[in-house]
Amino acid sequence: MTLSCSDFIPYRTFRRQLYAVFALSCIPCFILIYLTVVVSKTELTKSSNFVKSPHRNVLKIHRPLNSSRTKKYASMDDLDKIEIRKKVNVSVVELPRCANLISKPPDPKELRETFQWQTIGNGDSVSYVFSAYYDDRTIPPMVRIIGIAREMVWKKYCRLYFDVASTPVIVEAELVFLPESHERRYSAVFYICYIPRQRLQIPYAVSVVKSPCQASSNLLKILNNRSSHRYEVNFTVCVTPINFHYNKIYQFIEILELNRLFGAEHFVFYNHTVGANVGKCLEGYALDGIVSVVPWKIPVVVEAELSLNPALTPEIHYFGQVAAINDCLYRNMHRSRFLVFTDLDEVVVPRAHVTWSAMLAAATLHYQQDFFSLSGRTMFPGSYNVRNTFFRLDWEDVSTGLDLPSPLLALQKLYREEEIYTWYVRSKHIVWSKMATVLTIHGAFQFINDEEISTVRVPAKLALLHHYRVWDGQGTMPSVARIMDDRMLLFANQLISRVKAILLRNSF
Repeated sequence: MTLSCSDFIPYRTFRRQLYAVFALSCIPCFILIYLTVVVSKTELTKSSNFVKSPHRNVLKIHRPLNSSRTKKYASMDDLDKIEIRKKVNVSVVELPRCANLISKPPDPKELRETFQWQTIGNGDSVSYVFSAYYDDRTIPPMVRIIGIAREMVWKKYCRLYFDVASTPVIVEAELVFLPESHERRYSAVFYICYIPRQRLQIPYAVSVVKSPCQASSNLLKILNNRSSHRYEVNFTVCVTPINFHYNKIYQFIEILELNRLFGAEHFVFYNHTVGANVGKCLEGYALDGIVSVVPWKIPVVVEAELSLNPALTPEIHYFGQVAAINDCLYRNMHRSRFLVFTDLDEVVVPRAHVTWSAMLAAATLHYQQDFFSLSGRTMFPGSYNVRNTFFRLDWEDVSTGLDLPSPLLALQKLYREEEIYTWYVRSKHIVWSKMATVLTIHGAFQFINDEEISTVRVPAKLALLHHYRVWDGQGTMPSVARIMDDRMLLFANQLISRVKAILLRNSF
C-alpha cells in the first residue's frame, strides 16, 4: 500500500489535537483540587475555638480525624498523666570560684522566704528580685527568679548554693523581660539560672549579682514544689494585687464563695494594702487553709501614691500585676492542677454546667477533635481563655424576691451588656500549672513547648467571665445594648447559704 503526503496529519495539527486531549483529561483533576482547597478552608474557618497562643495566631492542622497516627485523649485524667519537657540548646559553664566566697548561707532547714523585694547590688535601684523557683521541665533544669528591672545594662550572674558544696556555684544569668510593661519605667522579669549538667543535686538558695565575685545584697530561698508527687488541690485562684486599702467586705465574701461554689479550693492574694474588715476576713479564711496571703510591698512608685503626690508617675503597671501573676504560677506549680486568674470583681461562670471541672472537660472535647500537632497527636490544652462580659453596677437592680443576707451583686445585677468581648480582650484564663511558663493579664503567652501545647478559646456557650463594675469610660456614658441574664439565679440558694455562714462567723 502506497501512502502519499496528503494521507498524513500535519505535525502542527497533530500537536494541537494532542494538547486539547491532554487539557480535557486534566479538567476533572483541577476541579477536584479546587474543591478540596475550598472545603479545607471552610473547615478551618469553622473550627475557630483553638489557637496556638495569643501572640502567635497559628493553627496547626496536619491530619484528618481518622488518621491512624492520631492519638485522641479520652479524658482529663489522661491529660493529667502527661508531662512535657523541652531540651534547651544552652551551654552552661561554671565560672571559676571566688577566693573571697568561703561562707555558706544559713542551713537549708533554717532558711525562710522573706517576701521582700531585694536589690541586685548595694544601693542599686535598677533591678529587684522577689522569689526563686526550681523548674525541671527543661533539660537542663533551671532556677527561675521573679523580679522587676528598669533596663538591661549589665550582665548578671547566679550564685547557686548546694548542700554538698562549700562554696556557691556561679553561672551566667539569662534576663527575660515579660510582656505588658505598658511602657512603664519597670518591667516584670525572669532571671534564669540553668543548673550545670554535672550538678545532680537541687540548689536550695540563690543570689543574683552583677559580677561573679561581688558581695551579694540578696539571698532567695529556692522553692521546689516538685518534691510533692501529688496535687494538693484541683483549682487555685490567683487574684490581682489587693490595693487602695480594699475593704468591700460583702463583695469580697461573695466573690470568694462564688469561686468556691464552682470548684475553687485555694486562693492566693498579693496584699499591697487591705482594709480592716477584709483583713479580718482574710485571716479567717487563712486559718481554714483556704487562703494564702503574699505581702506585696513593691519598692517603686505605684498608682496608690498619686493621691499623695499627683505629680508622680507610676513606675510599673498596676502594682506589678504581671510579676504577681507569674509568681502565683510558679508558687503553685505541681501543687494545684489548675490556676484561675481573675480580679475581685470577676468570676468565671460555667454556662452549661455547674462546675469548672465539667466545663473544662467539655471545652477540651470541643476542640481536640480538630487540632493536631506536628507529631500527629492532639495538642495539649495548656490554657483555657474565657471571654468577658460586663454586668454594669450603674444599672438598676432586678427584684427577685430572694431573702439576701447582704448585697449580692450576682443575684441583683442581672442586666449585662449584649456585647461579649473577643478572646484576649478583657478576658481571663485558666491554666494547667504544669504547662505554662509565661503568663500575661489576659492570656497565656508561652508554654513549656509551644509545638505541643496551645490555648483553647472557650465558647461563650460553655463559660463567660462575669465582670461586675461601673462604666469606666471618659465623658458622657454611651448608650449600649443590654440583655437580661439570670444564669446566676440557678446558684442563688447555695450562694446565700454560704455567705450567711461567713457573715455569722465574722460578726459582720
